[in-house]
Amino acid sequence: MRTFTSASFTVLLPLGLSLAVLACGDKDTSGDTGKKGDGGTDATDTDTDGGTDGDTDATGTDGDTDTDGSTGPDGGTDTGRELRDVYAGSFTVKIFTPGGTEPLDACVGGAELDVDPERDPVIKGTAECQFRGDLAGTYPGVFNTTIDGEMLGGGGVAGTFRFNLAGNIISDDWTGSIVGAKMGSEFDGRATVDGTEYAYEGGFGVELVVRE
Repeated sequence: MRTFTSASFTVLLPLGLSLAVLACGDKDTSGDTGKKGDGGTDATDTDTDGGTDGDTDATGTDGDTDTDGSTGPDGGTDTGRELRDVYAGSFTVKIFTPGGTEPLDACVGGAELDVDPERDPVIKGTAECQFRGDLAGTYPGVFNTTIDGEMLGGGGVAGTFRFNLAGNIISDDWTGSIVGAKMGSEFDGRATVDGTEYAYEGGFGVELVVRE
């Protein structure tokens, strides 16, 4: 016989019945729902790593809008159009004494040129300048110049300019070059202004300021 004692009473049971009660009390309550030997609940693994991260690159849905059928290296919109450049800088026309080689005065100012490979002429621009010496009293104010030109290849550029000096038009050719982000030019000649012939020389020196 085995004796079981509680707080309020004692029960005497036969030995065989005692062993049966003990066997029932040994039941596993750990809650392991896995199959025997699989280490737990592996059969109900809900891991969704298998390709559900939302990456849509493989389907080409990254939003690029390529209008010429090619993909630019920067991933942006490629229209196939060549770039348009804007140059800005200085402009000078130096006037010499009549019949001589001594500088009389210089019309000094600035120039802005637009270079568009898809336009004719490729180079277009304007310049403004004013005299600051002996000719400032005779020809006061700001004078305008228009500039046209073409790309020659190998960095060469050339064109014509038209300098309006108080109604006296000085028009001639210019030549120059593009080196890196800078464009330079020069010109020289002779012109008659208000009945007097003068020698002149000058040019513009501009630098790339905008590319679009």
